[in-house]
Amino acid sequence: MKDIYEDCEQTLKCFGLPDNCVDSKNCETLVKYVQDDVGDVTFNLYGTNIQTNSYAAVGLTEAQGMVDASVVFCYDANGQA
Repeated sequence: MKDIYEDCEQTLKCFGLPDNCVDSKNCETLVKYVQDDVGDVTFNLYGTNIQTNSYAAVGLTEAQGMVDASVVFCYDANGQA
């Protein structure tokens, strides 16, 4: 199985929860992203320890408070997103 933290801060930018979890490789939620030459952004979203019938999500907005946010989520009924 591929290490989900592979390429973080090398070819991809990464952030996760709880704080500083990327360095210690113990994120409950991890977002990896890269922007291409035309400005499009590709995301990978990972979640662990997610309770059944829940999800991991990330929202993007230019305004504070999640106004008009674009949201990406992943869901898996077995607890692994």
